[in-house]
Amino acid sequence: MNKLFFHAFFACALVLVSAGTRADEAGASALFRQINVSTGTVIALGQPFNPAGLAVSVSDGVYSLRPGKFAGAKELLVMVSSDGRVSAMQFIYEKDLPFEDVVARYRTRFGAPHQMDGAAEDVGVYWEDGHTRFEILRPTASAQAVSSRLIEQ
Repeated sequence: MNKLFFHAFFACALVLVSAGTRADEAGASALFRQINVSTGTVIALGQPFNPAGLAVSVSDGVYSLRPGKFAGAKELLVMVSSDGRVSAMQFIYEKDLPFEDVVARYRTRFGAPHQMDGAAEDVGVYWEDGHTRFEILRPTASAQAVSSRLIEQ
């Protein structure tokens, strides 16, 4: 695992601006709702998204940020609603980044996560606060790297 990449990602993640919502656990930090990308642009849940010069459309309502626009993730997908507002973001990490390491870093900030229900296998964990859900997903046969999702509720 590239330690510099790992630490750079989490430095960026922990500097993300929160929107003032609180996590479920008392004393845990607020879940973040927006990210800053290399252009100085902020992408925020529930806010309009302008992909011009920043992202390319990969399917209806799904945009992939151009390489180098967001440090710490191999790929960042932005999902928008029919009115052009950000409804979710998915971060896809490098294959050698262990699931347990990612969860441990966020547990430090947000408290103990919840296990995802309804699956035959352990697919991941999540935190939510009534406005935002943040998930970390284990690698699978089709998605061979850890990923996370930030979802507007």
